[in-house]
Amino acid sequence: GKMASSRLLRSISQAARYAQGCYEQGSGLDAVLVRHREVELARQGLEKIRVARRESSRQLEGVREEVNEVRNRLDGMQRSDPRFPKLVMEEHNALRKLAEH
Repeated sequence: GKMASSRLLRSISQAARYAQGCYEQGSGLDAVLVRHREVELARQGLEKIRVARRESSRQLEGVREEVNEVRNRLDGMQRSDPRFPKLVMEEHNALRKLAEH
């Protein structure tokens, strides 16, 4: 009845999967599929690296602008100005961030 036909369909399905596996191995298709997947993973990894590099470049540009802005403010300031030491510290911090990149 229904149980027997269901079991038969399952057996046919398993046999078909087994035959497909044998074909893939015998033809070398399995190796091609593995290589294809490896290439796809490598592409995805490369894209992640590119995105991270762009983000890092943006951050670096921001830090460079910060250094330039502090230096411009320092250039127009007398050493006796009470804000001078604080700006020098800001410059040092910005330069340290720049060196970390």
